[in-house]
Amino acid sequence: MRNLIALLLVTLQLTACSSARKPESGQQEPIRPPLTSSTSTTPEVKPQTPFNQAIALYDSGNWPEAIKALVAAVPSVTPDESIALRLRLADALLQSGSPISAYTLLDKVQPTPATAPEMRLLYLIMQAERELERNPQESITVLNRPLPTPLNSNSPLLPRYHLTKANAYHALKQPIPALRAYIERGLSLKVNSPLANDNHESIWYLLNQLPPNLLNSYPQRPAQNLPDKLIDNQLNQWIEVAKLSQQYASDSGGLKRALNQWKQRNNDHPLNDLLIEKILKRRQQSPLTAAQIAVLLPLSGNLAQVGQAVQEGILAAYYNDTQQASRQLQFYDTQGSVSGGEAALKSALNYGADTIIGPLNKEVVDHVIALIEKEAKKPQAVLTLNRNDKPLPQGVYAFSLAPEDEARDSARRAALEGFTRALMLLPNNPLGRRIGEQFRQDWIKLGGVVVEDHYYDTNKNDFTDEITSLLNIDESNERARQLKSLLGERFEFTPRRRQDGEFLFLAAYPREARLIRPQLQFHHAGGLPIIATSHLFNGQINSDQDQDINGVFFGDMPWILHPELSRSPYPPQLQDRHSGTLQRLVAMGIDAYQILPKLPLLENNPHENHDGVTGRLRLNLSRQIERELSWARFSEGVPRPVVHSDLVPENLPAESDSE
Repeated sequence: MRNLIALLLVTLQLTACSSARKPESGQQEPIRPPLTSSTSTTPEVKPQTPFNQAIALYDSGNWPEAIKALVAAVPSVTPDESIALRLRLADALLQSGSPISAYTLLDKVQPTPATAPEMRLLYLIMQAERELERNPQESITVLNRPLPTPLNSNSPLLPRYHLTKANAYHALKQPIPALRAYIERGLSLKVNSPLANDNHESIWYLLNQLPPNLLNSYPQRPAQNLPDKLIDNQLNQWIEVAKLSQQYASDSGGLKRALNQWKQRNNDHPLNDLLIEKILKRRQQSPLTAAQIAVLLPLSGNLAQVGQAVQEGILAAYYNDTQQASRQLQFYDTQGSVSGGEAALKSALNYGADTIIGPLNKEVVDHVIALIEKEAKKPQAVLTLNRNDKPLPQGVYAFSLAPEDEARDSARRAALEGFTRALMLLPNNPLGRRIGEQFRQDWIKLGGVVVEDHYYDTNKNDFTDEITSLLNIDESNERARQLKSLLGERFEFTPRRRQDGEFLFLAAYPREARLIRPQLQFHHAGGLPIIATSHLFNGQINSDQDQDINGVFFGDMPWILHPELSRSPYPPQLQDRHSGTLQRLVAMGIDAYQILPKLPLLENNPHENHDGVTGRLRLNLSRQIERELSWARFSEGVPRPVVHSDLVPENLPAESDSE
């Protein structure tokens, strides 16, 4: 794929230099309808030029073949076709899972007033999609610009436009505008089409996230003008369905009768029987009864402190649970050993546990899973607090604070920031290898390049060898030495670091991070952006020592970065009893308890997620819970949450000339 892009960029440059080709001035839907008018009754017969053949492949959604054909068509396009070709190629790359290559190409495209309205709309949408995760407010700003005119009202891009707007409002936690955008999207989709049904599911999912007070207080007032009147009427009807769902929360039969009566009163509403059936089926799936919850943790032995922190989180969530009266919670000590885990499991099952949280350490997890598989009467669900690469049996799920999640999210974030070429500096130990392998895998999958990586000894204080080698400073020094030897005289010399690495991916604990950052500055890399894992921050503010890591950008859980929001429902003693890295385990306990009843929902509905205190949680196809992190940047020695980052470090020169 990268070879194709390199070929395209070279060809575009040669085309621009030709006298016959003058340069021009100036949550996505994976497969979309062709970019052609749906109102034409007589199909337009186009000559089978390479450009038109490439467009036909693009319109069909065959992204790999479309990319090849679009690249091959570059030499034959006219100046007017060039912008349309590059926009479609950027979009095909995006849809095929190569956002880095897509946005690199998009940056080289500038539509003009003469560009077709459809292509100008595609450019606007792609700009908004690019901002969606790193700065959703900017995405809304882009989408609120006037739409290109004249634009066909049946444009197949309009559903994608409204979907991007809905996703942006959702990211900004503005549910009513998000619902309105989804409804407006539905008005531009064919009734009862797969996309329309998916859109209804998105509306229903969002309605179920609304707090009861907002749902009950929403003013049902029809607008006076179209299409606002249609949107408001539909929103009022949807909210009525959501209220019925709450009213009959424990009565599936009553809900079915109420929905049928609602449908008779609102036969003009797009909610169809298929979704009503899904609503009723989902009600039967959710939530787990979880009447007898057994928690298997190491509450004594070497892992006691870790187990007790998780226990504190589970208890905090339990006492904050509105269903607490219908649930019994019992803890069993595994002592951190296989034999202790086996005894704890037997006691829990004898006690009548219908759901299990734990165990915590890997060897005990593996043994307990093997024992559960042999049981005739299995628990409804088992949520282990560790994971490995082995397939999980039915009814078993895995939740952990895996470093692989951080590496994966760091790669995604770097791509959102527009980077393409990474340097990596990681500890030379099993943790560092796991992080490095996962980051490399995801970064390459996203279309990025790992220029070079180095692994350092965590027992050292001086990382000169690793840093100079990573930055090619050692090669610069060697060239100077050879030149001095050749000339036979001394001269002033300032080493130059490599320029092909756009950012550094760093994994380091606080001690190493505070040493590495100043040493990077000393070796002429003060302006090199750094994206790091959460390991560099122990959860305690230390503004004096952390001045050395100002400008470093890192991902962490909301419990750490947004304590004023995520910790508000829980007693302040949680912070007093556990500090530093143990706070992350408290948060893990909270999320483990809260997500337990939702596991069947998450498994059967891949678009569902849970906004937890450890991050946004979703279940992958292997029944492992993956986390999406919050992000922060060190400033004045304090991590400050950010949405969109300026990754050039503050208070430091772009490049240092100091020796």
